[in-house]
Amino acid sequence: MFVEPDRFVGCLVDMPPVEIDRVASRLVAQHECAADEVDAWHATLAIDRTLRDLRRSREAAAWAHRAADAVRTSASRGGVAVPSNAVTTVARSAAEVSRALVAGDAVISELGWLLRPWNALLVARHREELVRIQSELALTNSSLR
Repeated sequence: MFVEPDRFVGCLVDMPPVEIDRVASRLVAQHECAADEVDAWHATLAIDRTLRDLRRSREAAAWAHRAADAVRTSASRGGVAVPSNAVTTVARSAAEVSRALVAGDAVISELGWLLRPWNALLVARHREELVRIQSELALTNSSLR
């Protein structure tokens, strides 16, 4: 896998409140219709199945917890009252992205879908690495077709 969970969680550690709100808005927009919810469930099921097959469910759960905790901690440091809808939405998404990262290449298309709302944050933090990752995702997706 070309992105490790620790690198992703590292991006979350000092997220400013404005970025939490931006990611939350993108996440809400990504789930506007029933088809979006079906895509989300398909991604979750594929990730669950892969983690179970790889026997990495506990590792994924630990990374999911770290990711969600990093978002909550960033929000608290930024003066956001926790719990809040935006923080909860972003923390849950961060947890799912972390699980997908642990699952690895077997869920690459699901990971691409899950990362869409995070692109702006990741670009700002890791521009060169993200360009490389997007190229690899495009190559992988084109070879799957």
